[in-house]
Amino acid sequence: MTPALHHVALSVADLERAVHFWCELVGLAPFTAVLDLGDPAIARVMGLDRVAGRMQVVGSAALALELFEFHHPPRGPAPANRSLADPGLSHFGIAVDDLDALCARLAAAGVPLLGPVTRIGGHRAVYARDPEGNSFELLARA
Repeated sequence: MTPALHHVALSVADLERAVHFWCELVGLAPFTAVLDLGDPAIARVMGLDRVAGRMQVVGSAALALELFEFHHPPRGPAPANRSLADPGLSHFGIAVDDLDALCARLAAAGVPLLGPVTRIGGHRAVYARDPEGNSFELLARA
């Protein structure tokens, strides 16, 4: 068996805002309708006593993002400007066809880029943050 990445899950404060960001700005598409998180099996698999909220999966042929808006358990504050060097998930990378057009669209929407587009090996890359402060990398073949 060869392991393969199945999806990335992000906890979000506002599901509609997150879906707008990932679909309208980044170019992903809804894979599911908005789903209820009230099934006890969801709490069990997550190791939580009780889960309430909503979720939606968005993605492309090569990427699936699960966006979770929890109403219970209560969410803690997101760390402001979490460093990519801090322990835990640093970022996830997304391959794109037209990096310059996507960067222009993100900049027009006020999305902060963490640095300039930079050539690294055979790619051009840039890091950015989503509305929740999660870091992600956009890469295109140079």
